[in-house]
Amino acid sequence: MPNQDMEMLNQQRQSTEDHVPSSENDKKESTTIRVPTTNASAKSDKPPPTMFSRLKNMMPTFAQSRKTIKSSIALALALIININPTTRGALGDGALLVTIVMVFYFPSKTIGVQTEAVVYGTFGALVGAAWCFLGMYLGNLARDKTNPVPVQPACSAVLAVFLFVATFVINYVRMKLPKANFACINACIQTTMALTQVSIIPGFYPILIWSFMKPIALAGGLSLAVNYFIWPDDSVTNYMLVLKKTLLGCKSFVKEHSDAFLETSLGDLETTLPTILSKVQGDILMLIDSKRAVQREIIYSRVSAQDLSNITRIVKALRPTIHGIGLSWVLKKQYYAEKKDSENKDESKDENLDGEFEKLLQSIQSMQPACEVLVDASQTAITQCVSSLDHFHRFVRTTLNSILWPFPRFFYSGNIEARKQQHIEMTTPSTCPSEKLQQAINQFDEMAGDRLEYFKSLYRNGSSSEHRSLYLIYLYQYNIRENALCTLQLIKYMEELEKTRPGRRLWFPHMSIRKWFKSPEVDANIGGDANNYGEMNQQQGMTLVRTATRQDMNTNNASTEKRSITKTVGGRVYMRDADVEAPVTLRERFFYRTQIVSEWLFETDTVFAFKTAVGVVLGAIPCYMASQVSWYFAWHGQWALITLVLWMTPMTGMFNFTLLLKVIGTILGGVFGIVVWEITQGNPYALVVVCFIVFLPLYHVFFYGNTLRIVALMIKVTMLLIVVYEYDFKRYGTTNYDPVWTLAGKRVLLVLIGIIASSVLMIIPYPVIGRVELRKRLSQTIYDIERSYSIVNASVICASNGKSRTEAQEKSFRQLSLDIRRQIEDERMFLLLSVFEPPLRGKFPKDTYAKLLGSVDNMAGLIQGMSHSVRNVDPVWRNIVANTLIQERKDYLTAIMTTLKLTSSALATKLPLPPYMISPDEARRRFKTALEQKIQNGAPEVSPEAFSGYSAYILNSNTFLEELQTLLKAVEDLVGIDDPNEWLRSRA
Repeated sequence: MPNQDMEMLNQQRQSTEDHVPSSENDKKESTTIRVPTTNASAKSDKPPPTMFSRLKNMMPTFAQSRKTIKSSIALALALIININPTTRGALGDGALLVTIVMVFYFPSKTIGVQTEAVVYGTFGALVGAAWCFLGMYLGNLARDKTNPVPVQPACSAVLAVFLFVATFVINYVRMKLPKANFACINACIQTTMALTQVSIIPGFYPILIWSFMKPIALAGGLSLAVNYFIWPDDSVTNYMLVLKKTLLGCKSFVKEHSDAFLETSLGDLETTLPTILSKVQGDILMLIDSKRAVQREIIYSRVSAQDLSNITRIVKALRPTIHGIGLSWVLKKQYYAEKKDSENKDESKDENLDGEFEKLLQSIQSMQPACEVLVDASQTAITQCVSSLDHFHRFVRTTLNSILWPFPRFFYSGNIEARKQQHIEMTTPSTCPSEKLQQAINQFDEMAGDRLEYFKSLYRNGSSSEHRSLYLIYLYQYNIRENALCTLQLIKYMEELEKTRPGRRLWFPHMSIRKWFKSPEVDANIGGDANNYGEMNQQQGMTLVRTATRQDMNTNNASTEKRSITKTVGGRVYMRDADVEAPVTLRERFFYRTQIVSEWLFETDTVFAFKTAVGVVLGAIPCYMASQVSWYFAWHGQWALITLVLWMTPMTGMFNFTLLLKVIGTILGGVFGIVVWEITQGNPYALVVVCFIVFLPLYHVFFYGNTLRIVALMIKVTMLLIVVYEYDFKRYGTTNYDPVWTLAGKRVLLVLIGIIASSVLMIIPYPVIGRVELRKRLSQTIYDIERSYSIVNASVICASNGKSRTEAQEKSFRQLSLDIRRQIEDERMFLLLSVFEPPLRGKFPKDTYAKLLGSVDNMAGLIQGMSHSVRNVDPVWRNIVANTLIQERKDYLTAIMTTLKLTSSALATKLPLPPYMISPDEARRRFKTALEQKIQNGAPEVSPEAFSGYSAYILNSNTFLEELQTLLKAVEDLVGIDDPNEWLRSRA
């Protein structure tokens, strides 16, 4: 590149740095991820941590304590309502349910999410109550009025049928709709308590059902009161905190990997494709959850829920560019590794590799000033965008102001002055951040032609293998430019909001009922205070709640999803079936629907719900027998049924993982109940105080100890049952009541009976093995990846006819990509839980599946990069590529998609792979040879922007093939190869 261009770029870079605020350096120090030093003297200079610092690090932050205290206060208030004579008399015998239901609400979420949970829970209880009313009425009609004994066979049969149907529906809905969890829990408690208690009540007595409904509704109202009036979590403030964390994380990642790529030496930055995905995806998923929380509230802010949705869409567009920058660094490291291996083998040193590596370093040096200017301008724009977020909503309370809640905040006037200054900067054209970033992008584009000419002269006389480094150069340039464009779009949108949103106002939710009902469950862990948000959520990781498992992901229907579509004469859409043609007549349609129903009956979720319902009815038989009913209700046997329903899971690995934790939690809950009762001796004031103290560590473990969450939950439930029942016995003067240790033993025994019953039901008729489910789901995920790959490459095979994909099609493709991400996270959970499944028939090849899952994860991320780069390639150049070597390109893509189809089918059916097939590496080598004979890189008709997008597509595609080769090798290790020679030898 000419010297005057480099001098001008250096001056521009210096002027850009001069515009950075003085506090920016401090922000960079606090947000940039530092690479650990390897200097031994640096390590020795660091003083060892003191005992005080260790204890301080062990203490929870205020954000963590705030969630714990809120939930403990709510549960303590529920306990007060339960032991207070006035409230206890008003609620009746079901007052205990106030505390039990409150255990499952934990009111520490944002206002909208908590309100949604309470609405769901109350609605579920109402539906359960309506079902119980009908069952009670019909059961009473079946009674013989002349028989004074209320427990009669006919009535018991009716109640048992109603209990079976209710349990079946509750469990089926719970498996299909995770967001209906609270509704199913409350409906389970309502129906189990009412439909068993009704058996001993003569006549139609609806007050009994209301006695169970009232405490459930009161628990929901109490949780809302605590959530609204004690440190309420505003969803918009919550979103702003997550957005800050996400933008700062993206800024740090881009700066770190961009600097590493532009260095001529290899630094000590350790990055791989899986780490890129984990760093980028986690924050964005949390941002999506926070956006969904905003859509559920009436907010008072300068920005609406639609504004935040638009911001989220722009931030999500940053992901492919960040992934591309990280991929550039990973591929550069591979060059260094190849060169090092070549130097270690003096006898076979590759001269072409040395020449390619030297040209790569020259190219990096030539473009370094221009790229650094653009990256620094993007970093400055991100910093200014983050600093402006506070002014679009009320200022976040500091820790001190949160402690002093609900008193007014301190130091508010300084924030007002900063707000005025920010408004002036973002509305004045000369100081707008977008103008500075636009100038940097324009300057980068103006010099793109000079850089292309320089690269053409550098690579003109090189070998064809050296074009790989040229693609790498343009992969990096393409992604930093796209990253700057996305940042420009974001900062322009923020400036537009600054102009059009002068003040705060009320915004009402506009989500349709259908979309609200189908939307996934919002992560329950979102929420926090300023400066503590990242620490609070760092431990949560990728939970099943956040990944929001696909609703239609049933492996029993995987073969149906893989069929193509056919239509009958009437226009109805059917899936192709190799056994029969599409139904036409009325008789054929009837039996077609009968076949669908029969397949549904044998689905995993249907069988699971049926087994659970059968187990509950069998466990409730004593309450429907006149000779057994007295001891059943004396022991409160309904809790064994509730335990059975709530702790049944369809997967063996998950059940075995939680089984030991449930038993430990139940036993510890019994011990805690005895200790609390012996300390308080039934004094209500002491009982509330001691229980509140016990609640604090238990809730902390529940929120921040992922492995021990079930233990903490079981301790609270068992302890409350023991303490409340013993208090009732003592207060109301029950004669011959059990001492606390006997009562604790009964409670523990009932819970263990429910757990043991669920264990027996797990293996009838056969257990659902998580390892088998993992294999089937991986097959479906690979099939979806093949579908995505074919969609992305359709424009590369076929020339454009002037039509582009519609917005609905683009949205469907994005949804497919998101579904693949969710499937992969579910599969990771299955792989982790596989260690809890006993290897009865042989050892589970966990390492092979881990390698297979890693390749699938990387391929999913690379497809998104391919889609992003192809979409931004100039249509003229795209048509040139599509019309070049059409047959060879089709053969190349056919080999790749055939490999994906074969691996998917092999995993689903466990059939071996064919002995003869074109490997992905061989297909790429053949097409590369044909392409290099046809096209010369740097042709005059290639513009810099078109070649940048094409280079990004090529390298993403090549890396995709490398991962596909790893995937194929892993599948070969699992299912083998159908070797004809081996077959002949076995028949000799």
